[in-house]
Amino acid sequence: MDEDFYSFGKPLTREGLFQLVTDEAFRDGQVSPTENKLLVALTKYLRIPTESARSIANRSRQKFKDEQLGLNRPFDKERLYKRVLRFAISDGRYDENEYNMIEVLRSLFKVSLDDHEKMLSHAQMELGDTETIQVVRDLSPGNPFLISSDKGQKK
Repeated sequence: MDEDFYSFGKPLTREGLFQLVTDEAFRDGQVSPTENKLLVALTKYLRIPTESARSIANRSRQKFKDEQLGLNRPFDKERLYKRVLRFAISDGRYDENEYNMIEVLRSLFKVSLDDHEKMLSHAQMELGDTETIQVVRDLSPGNPFLISSDKGQKK
């Protein structure tokens, strides 16, 4: 099977975010009508071509069949949102593209800004970052910010 579009320590791409969502949607082996609406909306917002979206979804379906998605359970948007945040910051940077993609997901999942900030801080702690980040409330496009990192990553 091909490699995933997402991995820790690398920037989160549109395809990576979409695959994280399709992986979550296929955890129980089927995509519900609500999950399908979410996937269609994400395809549109992330500007992923239909054939690419199908290919990514088929990859997630195959991962389910190969028992690579972990515990068989229903779609859990909070767990997924936290997972997306961990991938987005795992390279030590939360850039404009990641911010914009996560804002789309935050809007679709109706995650409050306060809850987003709490989950972002928690994700940083889970990744073992010992320095404190400043959670920026007014993060406008064009103003990416760094998440402190022990890794000495890029600026």
